[in-house]
Amino acid sequence: MSKELLSITPVGRYHLNIQVRLPPGVYDAKLRCYFLKPVTAAEGGDAIRDEFFTNLLEEHRIGVSAEEVVDGNHLIDQINRTAMISTGHGVIVFKHALANLTRHVTDLSRHPSWKRLKEANKLLSSLNKIDNFHRLARMQRRRIELANQILYFEIHQGALRTIQSTKCSANEIEKVKRLLEQVKRNAEQGGYRISANKVKGRERLFKRLQAARKVVDSPYKTKVVIDNSPAYVQQVLIGLSAALAMAFATGIAFATQQAFGNFTTPFFFALVVSYILKDRIKEVGRGYLLNKYFGHFSQRIKELQLAKTDDPLVTIAEAVQSKTVTKLPRILTECVKHIYPLLESNNNPVLLYRRSYRRHTASIEGERRYIRDRLTLNLSRRLRLYADQMWPYLTMGDDEVEESEVHRTRAIPVAALLTIDGKSHVQGLTLSVSRVGIHRVEQNYIMDE
Repeated sequence: MSKELLSITPVGRYHLNIQVRLPPGVYDAKLRCYFLKPVTAAEGGDAIRDEFFTNLLEEHRIGVSAEEVVDGNHLIDQINRTAMISTGHGVIVFKHALANLTRHVTDLSRHPSWKRLKEANKLLSSLNKIDNFHRLARMQRRRIELANQILYFEIHQGALRTIQSTKCSANEIEKVKRLLEQVKRNAEQGGYRISANKVKGRERLFKRLQAARKVVDSPYKTKVVIDNSPAYVQQVLIGLSAALAMAFATGIAFATQQAFGNFTTPFFFALVVSYILKDRIKEVGRGYLLNKYFGHFSQRIKELQLAKTDDPLVTIAEAVQSKTVTKLPRILTECVKHIYPLLESNNNPVLLYRRSYRRHTASIEGERRYIRDRLTLNLSRRLRLYADQMWPYLTMGDDEVEESEVHRTRAIPVAALLTIDGKSHVQGLTLSVSRVGIHRVEQNYIMDE
């Protein structure tokens, strides 16, 4: 169950992907992600917060629940009944049905199974037999063509994935190969490109697919509305810290002036020292106040809305803290024991990322949809702060001794806790990292409470 709701995976050498999926009917959820023992990342005060959000890429996606898209034939009927309608509610039904069908066939194709692949190809064939296709309005016809481009590619890739899989029997593999040739032939006849020999051609193919998905998925396109109130509070706290520091310096100046008078040497030195201390007090006070405030409240608040109707779907609040943790939640303590047994139990420097979700009950559209939140964190700047340390390693070759170098790696345990309706879902992993990026995942632990 955890894999469906919470997933943490490295992407490339410097990126970490955190994905949360909220099913329909879930109104409140909280995510807490602990980066344990990040020595360089735990320093920096409020600068680390700004850097964290600067390096955080977000992708929000909504869709229908699995129960609603399982009947592909019903979606085909909806498309057939509304394809000739060019205005009104029928157009909305057509767009949603086509988007749901495209996602459903894509999901079927991405599982290496002859049964699923056969069903996906059957639905694609039904889509290409829509009544009076050439008499459709230009917009509907173009959307179906873009959906065909996506589905031919996905089924082609799914067939290759199934052939590569070891789960299918020899008889099923032969059936998949015949289906693969049929898909290639139909795609060529329809003018859809589903493969490329050169890298440049593949890049163009994926750009074309990405553009097609944007059009077909437009009924589920979302926008983000930022709430600026946390930024105003942050400025107030920074101003309060500066005011306290200035009051301290002014108090020392007044006291020294009363004791020694104006334009005296003690008054001069007291003034210089008080202004030096004022700057330090302002910086320390700002870090202290912001860290305390964001320990209980959010640093950024935003609302996810449907782009076309402005219907609110979910409010997302988040904050980052650089702190020392003396005690982790019990379920996370068990997770850490598995992913990094050498970690000490007390006084660990931690980078804590908190994110909460609150679904809007007034939005009927939002209540029926799942919400997938994908966060991609760029760790390159922090990992490059590590020294580039290499260890020499000698091996005996055929005739002579060969020398190579091995990167000195460090372990960064990452533990995430997703709480939904009082139930906890945990995933933890240990990243083996160095200056050149993420080398591998040493341990991976998943648990539900």
